[in-house]
Amino acid sequence: MSEAKRTLTTHPQLGAESRVTAYHEMMRFHHSLRTLAFSLIELLVVMSIVALLLGILLPALASARQRARTMKGLAHLSQIGRGIHAYAHEYRGMLPIGYLNLDTTQDTNWTTLLHGYLTASGMTNANLNPASFRGVFQDPNAQVPGGRVHFSAHPILIPDLSSNRPIQTTTSLWLLKRTIDIVMVMDGSQDPTHQFNAHATAWQLDGGQIWTGWQYDLTAPDNADPIDPGPNEDTPEGAGHIRWRQVNNSANFLYADGHAITRRPDQITKTNVRVN
Repeated sequence: MSEAKRTLTTHPQLGAESRVTAYHEMMRFHHSLRTLAFSLIELLVVMSIVALLLGILLPALASARQRARTMKGLAHLSQIGRGIHAYAHEYRGMLPIGYLNLDTTQDTNWTTLLHGYLTASGMTNANLNPASFRGVFQDPNAQVPGGRVHFSAHPILIPDLSSNRPIQTTTSLWLLKRTIDIVMVMDGSQDPTHQFNAHATAWQLDGGQIWTGWQYDLTAPDNADPIDPGPNEDTPEGAGHIRWRQVNNSANFLYADGHAITRRPDQITKTNVRVN
């Protein structure tokens, strides 16, 4: 029982004015208790609002994180571009080998050849210690854990020079006429069974049609047609294709002039993969 109520019941001799004052104090006390407490309905409303806000904000935060990883991947490709240009400058314009099987125990690829240019370590041998391999060859949005390399090179510009391959020499960067248009390195599909994870060259570029129409012809009627985007999956069957793993089903590309940019499948045309 409140002090005000006890005063009313135990002191009937109080005057009318005092009793009214005590009653008002008692009512204010009970009103304050009601205003401090939450009803069940009010609690449910608050919880519903919080859940709604989380439903709106969490996808936006996830998208923002993916965009940040996409930007980091572009930065990696820009570094790779500087390494490629440094290599070409030292070798009279020639681009690095995409892949070469030296013998039964050794092989090398373009990432190994570039490693020394990106680290100033001079380490370019085929048996490069995996623990020292630069993270610049990895894409933050890669879907399959592990792997030292998540990018694949253009199969004509930076080709596989192993025996019985259709291309038997690398390309001179200095002789390319459309460096601003031609993609040189791209997000590659990951092969969980492969030692490097992504194949060194995108040999399935444009659905494998690159081998029958790789030379650029200004009059070709299909130059502006989008390329075949491929299966877009990280499997042995998807290996050698572009992997569209960036935000809004896009991929990161490094162009021959050294700039890196994100593009959707409909924005990469046959002009961008055909070499003059």
